[in-house]
Amino acid sequence: RSKQWYQRRVRGAQKTDISFTVLLYLKKNLGINWKRAGQYLGVSRERLRRIEDVGIANPKSGIEKMAQDMLFEWAEKDPQPTVAKLCAALEAADLSKLSQGVFERVSKEKQPRKKRGTKKGRKKVDDPVKVPISEETIPYRVMVYLKDNLGESWKDVAVCLKMPSQRIKSIEADAWQVEKMAYDMLHEWRQREKEAATVDRLIEALERAQCKKLVKGVQARCQSYHFRVAV
Repeated sequence: RSKQWYQRRVRGAQKTDISFTVLLYLKKNLGINWKRAGQYLGVSRERLRRIEDVGIANPKSGIEKMAQDMLFEWAEKDPQPTVAKLCAALEAADLSKLSQGVFERVSKEKQPRKKRGTKKGRKKVDDPVKVPISEETIPYRVMVYLKDNLGESWKDVAVCLKMPSQRIKSIEADAWQVEKMAYDMLHEWRQREKEAATVDRLIEALERAQCKKLVKGVQARCQSYHFRVAV
């Protein structure tokens, strides 16, 4: 599959800020972690198994082809395949170096090219409006922290976040380890509640679920998190 295929099938079908360069970088660097990254990106087990079977049947194509097919599968099927979602999944899969690599490439792509000639006056940019931390939506770094520390208590937190019992059972059945279950639960709650998925509500749920020791960790990660800009 080529750059033209990616642009036609993925970027043409839906809005995405992920460039072909970023996907190429991950293809070359994911290695044996491609399947783990795919799981956190939400690619189904069945689809990952098929990609792996095809790769094993064609050893010449190598592991890079498996990583590429997984990334294209995700970028094509996900309703909103964004850089933020990609980096969050890599962080959750304990692939922080790759997440940083993606961020660096995206930042480089966004840098304006220098123009020769006289300097023109720059427009003054208003300072971002800071939102109280209690009203902030949950940063992904908090989700990564909790998925590593909740353990079996993730189900208690899910109940306190008013997640349906059937959905909790489904998450438990689909995931392969407790960290993934915790992450999927928090991600689904964040997606469902959107702006209502605030730090206050999460902390309240942690306290009700007898996970008060994790509250300070959440607060510390929110304090160091850059405020979003209110629109």
